Amino acid sequence: MLLLRGILLWVVVVAAAGWAATFGTVVPIVGGLLDIALDEPRGRLYLVNPSFHRVEVYAIAQRRLLNPIPVDRLPISIALSRSGKYLYVTCFDGSALDVIDLDTLAIVRRISLPAKPEGVAVGADERVLITTIGAGPNNQLNTLLIYDPFAIESRAIGNVVIATPPAQSPRLPPPSGRLALAARSRLASTPDGRYIIGLTNINNNTGVAFVYEVSSATVLRSRQIGNISTVLSVAPDGSKFMAGLTLFDTETLTVLAQQNAANAPFPFQGGAQFSLTDNVGGSVFSPDGAWLFSAFNIPPLANPPTRPNVSQLLVNDPDNLLIHFALQLNENVAGKMVISSDGGTIYAISESGFMILPIGRLQEYPIAIPERRVVLLANDQCGVVANQRTASVQVQNFGRGRMTITPQLLQTPQTPQQGIPGLGGAGPGGGAPGGTIVIVLPPAPGAQPSPVRGAGAGAAPAPGLGQLQPAVVQTAPLVRVRAADSTVDFVFNANAARSPGTITPHNFVLQIPEAVNIPPRIRVYQNNRDSEARADLIPIDVGISDQEGLVDMAVDSQRQRLYIANSGLNRVEVFDLRTRKLLEPIKVGQLPRSLAISPDGRTLYVANSGGESISVVDLDQGRAVGRIRFPALPFNASAPVVTPSVIAAGLSGLQIVMSNGTLWQVIGNEAVPRPLSSVIGSLTVPAPRTMAATPGGEYIVLVAGANNTMAYLYDAMVDEYVVARQLISGQAQGFLGPVTAGPRGQYYVINGMLFNQSLTRLADAPTVQVPGRAGQTATMNRPVAAVAPVSATVYARFVQPLRTSATALPMETPTVELVDATTGVVMRSSAALEAPLSTVVGGGRAFINGRTMAIDPSGQAAYVLTASGLSIVPLDQPARADRPAINRNGVVNMASYTTAVAPGGLISIFGQGLASSETATRTPLPEILGGSCVTVNNRPLPLLMASATQINAQLPPDMAAGRYTLVVRAIDRKAASANYMLTVSKYAPAVFVDPVTDQAAVYHPDGQPVTKDNPARRDRQVIIYATGLGPTKGGPVVAGMPAPSEPLAVTDPVKVFFGDPSYAQSEMIVEWSGLVPGAIGVYQINVRVPGFRMRGEQLPVTIRIGGVDSPSSGPVVPKVAVD
Repeated sequence: MLLLRGILLWVVVVAAAGWAATFGTVVPIVGGLLDIALDEPRGRLYLVNPSFHRVEVYAIAQRRLLNPIPVDRLPISIALSRSGKYLYVTCFDGSALDVIDLDTLAIVRRISLPAKPEGVAVGADERVLITTIGAGPNNQLNTLLIYDPFAIESRAIGNVVIATPPAQSPRLPPPSGRLALAARSRLASTPDGRYIIGLTNINNNTGVAFVYEVSSATVLRSRQIGNISTVLSVAPDGSKFMAGLTLFDTETLTVLAQQNAANAPFPFQGGAQFSLTDNVGGSVFSPDGAWLFSAFNIPPLANPPTRPNVSQLLVNDPDNLLIHFALQLNENVAGKMVISSDGGTIYAISESGFMILPIGRLQEYPIAIPERRVVLLANDQCGVVANQRTASVQVQNFGRGRMTITPQLLQTPQTPQQGIPGLGGAGPGGGAPGGTIVIVLPPAPGAQPSPVRGAGAGAAPAPGLGQLQPAVVQTAPLVRVRAADSTVDFVFNANAARSPGTITPHNFVLQIPEAVNIPPRIRVYQNNRDSEARADLIPIDVGISDQEGLVDMAVDSQRQRLYIANSGLNRVEVFDLRTRKLLEPIKVGQLPRSLAISPDGRTLYVANSGGESISVVDLDQGRAVGRIRFPALPFNASAPVVTPSVIAAGLSGLQIVMSNGTLWQVIGNEAVPRPLSSVIGSLTVPAPRTMAATPGGEYIVLVAGANNTMAYLYDAMVDEYVVARQLISGQAQGFLGPVTAGPRGQYYVINGMLFNQSLTRLADAPTVQVPGRAGQTATMNRPVAAVAPVSATVYARFVQPLRTSATALPMETPTVELVDATTGVVMRSSAALEAPLSTVVGGGRAFINGRTMAIDPSGQAAYVLTASGLSIVPLDQPARADRPAINRNGVVNMASYTTAVAPGGLISIFGQGLASSETATRTPLPEILGGSCVTVNNRPLPLLMASATQINAQLPPDMAAGRYTLVVRAIDRKAASANYMLTVSKYAPAVFVDPVTDQAAVYHPDGQPVTKDNPARRDRQVIIYATGLGPTKGGPVVAGMPAPSEPLAVTDPVKVFFGDPSYAQSEMIVEWSGLVPGAIGVYQINVRVPGFRMRGEQLPVTIRIGGVDSPSSGPVVPKVAVD
């Protein structure tokens, strides 16, 4: 167990999906098994074989079956005496309890029973408790019997005075031939023998769980529950037990948790969820109580239902059923499990007999554990976060042997959120399926990153697991595997940069055929951002289900911390506002969905929607110290368990909205229903439901209903709801759920709308005008995803750009706006890096969690739950002096200083605060120079020179003619200029000119400039240097790189005029035109002066290409001297 403990401790931090080698050995038993018991002193297993009316005996050391022990007809259950000398066998058709001497392996006593028995267990006093189907009128007699082995025969059998209802008869023949489902009643004693846990199914819809105290021979407590599996396991300290896949608290019989796919770190196929209607499987606690081993039916969602899938051994947290680890088994587990006292071996009833699972020898097999399960890749226009474009995940082997790693891309089906029948019901808190579909295998491992494509070489969809989804694959990160060090590299996909923000995450599983564990899903986020972005992202690992991710947030001003409910991982994340780092998380109950800090700031309450519990966290200790107690109300398939879904803390205590819409409160340490409110007029409120308390706990606002939404105001001073207000008539638009309350109730913000102290509306949700039909415009709400108080007069809202269709890419980033709480006027806004996972299209709506944003106590930053985790958005604004400003008509051709520019040409940008002074000294030319970057339609330009008032750059040679948005981005100052609309023409020829002399850049072949003292002469060649001559042929031209010398890059045909182009004698003879080899953006034209020519010392120079002439007027006009 020491190795397993070490592995699991690691998994708690980094944790574990894919297909793996199988683990364990199957011992077939003809006829099938119903019960199993471990006799460690004798090294034996005893196995109930009802088909042959016998108990099988298996010698563990010899690994063989011994002679079986014949018993009475239809044996159901067995139990060892506390002394270990006897084995008790209940025989249903024989109405008998057989007593087997384990030294002789023979029956030494047959006790005739007054009713047909099923379950059996032995208490600390060696007395035997037996459940039966009852006798007499309505089978109400002899339902719970006690056998005293020390009493005389006539008094050996007695009745428990106040007994539980009778069990149903065993289901024979068993459902679908699964013998483990036959028993309808079971018993299990606590290890110390003080208590016996029982579960009896009294009809097809209802069962009863109970706790029997051995010393008093009484049933201490019982609870009516659904018809769940009777397979039981009890914790070593007796404080809790598993009945089927449900975890109960022994003291109160409240539900603590239920096995849920949302708690798995790996995917189940086909949207699978644990089945209650076909609950095959079993569980067992480790001897030290640190872990719970389980295997239950996880059938893919299908109609008709598929055969059971119980072939994963799950290693769970015994307090909240968080799945830490899993092993792939040889075959399905069918029923009860037992474990050796050293925790080294589990024995489990399986489909064909039983399995031996040597978990203490896991180190002999490859065990694949990735070092992390969440990856954030980032990209920006200028390469500021270039080091985040690639991320590596090493897959560590905690065992022995080789591993072959193949990442597989998954697609999460867009299934609606749903609960487990009989527990949480539908909606938040009921749990959500964790299934995914494998859609494609990436190419074979190689040295270079390979895009995950469809049917390319080395790629194939996994058979039977869904079709390839092109939209998912096209944006998937590139993948490569480095086999030498078992590392997987993920590389940002350029297709993910088509819009700002984080695209839908891609999930990968690792196919490692040699590993015995099921390796985990690795979730990869890809974020595209502006280079000058001031916000930041903290990726946070979540469970497999998007519906059970980061769902609530509370700010702790005293300790400068944020608490975030991480539902799928059954914990509360702790984020330090000072260091901006995640601290050790706090373990709580199952599926925590709502948080509340007491007004004194000492206690954090956590509503766990997976069970009937609210965790009580001492914030000074940073751990859960107790639970709020709930009454053990009856539940079944038609009336599921009622769990807490939303909580808020006021001065009069904790207020609760339960999963069925009823309103509860906490008195002392007990949760109780609130009396009927005359203001609300009903004991329940409709979904969706959200709550928010004022910072001091004076008031709580409750919002309920998707249509005709209502708000109710709770006054803590009178402990009553005092105001009811209808917020919306009919159906609302946008996000439904965001809610906050200002200090002392001075304002409330609900679904984007602003209200005063009495819930009178002050301002509507923000709107935007969008194009409508027939040229008209339409007014639509801007989606408000989160709200939070900043001060008594200011609140913050997290606003998303409006998407008019599901396929439209967002072109803007979400923003956090600071709003005047008295007028609703926006004071300023700050850009975030990504949106929440939920989106709203057009006039649609989405139900989201109510409290997903908090403001730090200084008011300097907003913390928002978004797609990849936690977004940090600074709320202060850059100083105006730090923001680059481009002059009007300030982007010009570097040669002519006019606004005509062309691809491949050189430009100058004039303005203020553009950059610090720096000149490029290398090629390729840098994209960041002087702390600034220039982008055209988000493409960075190569920069030659930068200063506060001027930047020189090259336009990319492959740029098409058109209108573009140019932005100067001051990376070091985290500020950007306003958008500048730049028109790019195919040709914009311009000759370089000395701005002082107006002398054109025209040179003799020896390099001497053409001047009035050294003019161009007849039949002599001169060389003109220009820019903006557009596309070239021949050698390839790359932005920011010197022009090629072999082959040369040649322009389209060019004409050159020295003098007025309208006169024939002004045209020169063009011998060659192209880019200067080794130069960037500079063109060279070789011309010869003809005999028929103009003469003069100041002849204008004109270049004509593609029908476009270089400027003949403007800031500078090139002149040349011709003799």
